[in-house]
Amino acid sequence: MSGSSASNTAEFKQKPAGRLTLPIVFIPGWISHLRSWFNFLPVLAQNADVYYFETREKPGSQINNNIYRQKGSFTIERHSEDLALLIRHLGFKNGNFYLAGPSM
Repeated sequence: MSGSSASNTAEFKQKPAGRLTLPIVFIPGWISHLRSWFNFLPVLAQNADVYYFETREKPGSQINNNIYRQKGSFTIERHSEDLALLIRHLGFKNGNFYLAGPSM
């Protein structure tokens, strides 16, 4: 590239275009705790309504401990069913919310 120097670093900046019109259902990674997201979620919530999905393997989940210990209660299928129940409970339909998660 004539007349310019190449850089070994990359930088990405983007300002939000404004408040998002669709809510976000946020699913943290397996065994990650809500306190791990205390700095991130308020920033995300500045531009959208955010629903944090506390999955059943986490201590903060409202799943009854007896149910949690039952065989088959900690599977990808069960996790998917829990998520589907939450989405229905919130009244969301296909295309009217964002689903976000760092390792899902």
